[in-house]
Amino acid sequence: MECICRQGAAARGERCRHVNHPTETCLVCDTWADYFVGNGDARYISKDEAKDLLRRAEREGLLIETANTDSTDTICMCCSCCCGPLKLLRASAGAARDYAGNYVCVKDEALCTHCLKCTERCVTDALVKAENGKPALAAGKCVGCGLCVSACPAKALKLVVKPEAKLNIPFRTVDELQSRLAEERLAES
Repeated sequence: MECICRQGAAARGERCRHVNHPTETCLVCDTWADYFVGNGDARYISKDEAKDLLRRAEREGLLIETANTDSTDTICMCCSCCCGPLKLLRASAGAARDYAGNYVCVKDEALCTHCLKCTERCVTDALVKAENGKPALAAGKCVGCGLCVSACPAKALKLVVKPEAKLNIPFRTVDELQSRLAEERLAES
C-alpha cells in the first residue's frame, strides 16, 4: 500500500526529498492485508514482487522497519524526511534508541577512506560529517539497519550484536505490544 507517512506529509503540503523512492512501500500481511485491500487502500502482490520491493528499498536507502513483534504483519520502508516514527526516533534521546534493534554499527578507522557515503545513507544521524571532514559515528543513535554498511566501499563498517542487556526481545503479538505501551503510559501519569 502507499506509504501512510508520505501521504500525511503530502497532505501537509510537504514533499518527500527522496523523489526516486517508490511511494508504495508499506507491506501488510495476513488479516491486515485483507482489511486494507478490502477497504481499497492496498493491493495484493506476489512474494516475488515483495522481494523486489525490499531489494529496491535497500538500494534507495529506505529503512526497512517491522513491528516489534514475533508476527511480522507489517513491513515499512521508510525515508528520513516523512516517516513519523523515524522522525520521533531522531528527535528523542537515550532510552528510545535502546528498543530500535539488536545490532549497532562499528567503524574500523584503519579501513575508512572518509568518502562519506555512509553519512549520505544514515537515516538516524548516527553517522555525520564531522568538522574535520571525516565521518563521525554516534553509536547511541544507531538503529542497526545496515544501510551504511552496504554503502561503504572500503568495508570499514559492520554490524555487531548489542550487549545482552541491551537486546530487544520482541512481543508475541501487536496486541501484547500495545498493552505494554499502554501500561507504561499509565504508569508515567
